[in-house]
Amino acid sequence: MIKEIAPDIIQVENRPRYVQLLRSLLPYQKIVLSLHSTAFISPPALPKEELIRCIRMADRVVVNSEFLKEIIIQRTGCTKDKVFVNHLGVDTAQFRSKWLSNLKKPRKAFKKIQNLESRKVLLYVGRLRKMKGIHHLLNVMPALIKKHPDICLVIVGSASYSSARKTKYVLKLEETAERFPGHVKFIPFIPHSSIQQWFQLADIAYVPSTGKEAFGLVNVEAMACGVPVIASKAGGMKEIIEHGKTGYLIELNQLEEGLIHHTEALLSNQQLQKEIGSNARSAVHHHFTWERCAERLFDLYLREIP
Repeated sequence: MIKEIAPDIIQVENRPRYVQLLRSLLPYQKIVLSLHSTAFISPPALPKEELIRCIRMADRVVVNSEFLKEIIIQRTGCTKDKVFVNHLGVDTAQFRSKWLSNLKKPRKAFKKIQNLESRKVLLYVGRLRKMKGIHHLLNVMPALIKKHPDICLVIVGSASYSSARKTKYVLKLEETAERFPGHVKFIPFIPHSSIQQWFQLADIAYVPSTGKEAFGLVNVEAMACGVPVIASKAGGMKEIIEHGKTGYLIELNQLEEGLIHHTEALLSNQQLQKEIGSNARSAVHHHFTWERCAERLFDLYLREIP
């Protein structure tokens, strides 16, 4: 089938083993491997020796962050020029700034529906896994509630995509949240087509991951909505957020202290919220849109793959 189509380039998405298969069938075909995370390049999913073969057989490797590029180079010994970084993007027509005047009424209406009127909303969106660091947000809630008794932490997501299954970690989060009733709200999986409503509702968004996040698209989605992001300085997130200008980055060994400090600073100053949010939205327009992402990939294919 592929031979009949005769493509100029085949792009393999996040499954390195297919590179080997295609190379055996089409020895002279241009093949690009696009990697999104470390999930399928780490044992037991893929032994190191096999990863090295896959990378060697690909003409180029496209990754979504400098962080992931360095991992590929370290694990395989490939040259730097073989790995191309193309940061991901967001649909700015869907993820619009919360500060737009025509969003004021629908934002207020949605807030009322969610029973969050007169509340300052702190938001986490993502899978509920320990490496995502949600427990750190709950750990700092008592200190934040003491100074800002009108806050509510909204946790949107589940243990795995579109699943209602509750792991031990999720049950522990819910148990911890019971210590401050009325201040934490759990929302199950929300379709991506409507997740922007929750970002536009928020005063602050959090990405407190302690694991190896290759990129962290949720950062860009929040930024596109003009929401200040407080994130851990982990993985590729330091390539997205400019500390103090488009959001805040916290060292892992100071995570909870940093969460308290930056949250209090933003909640006490709405003008700062707006300034950081506006800077973040501008950064998204300049670099983190799907249009920019497509332009960079097209340029790679047009100029750098012989």
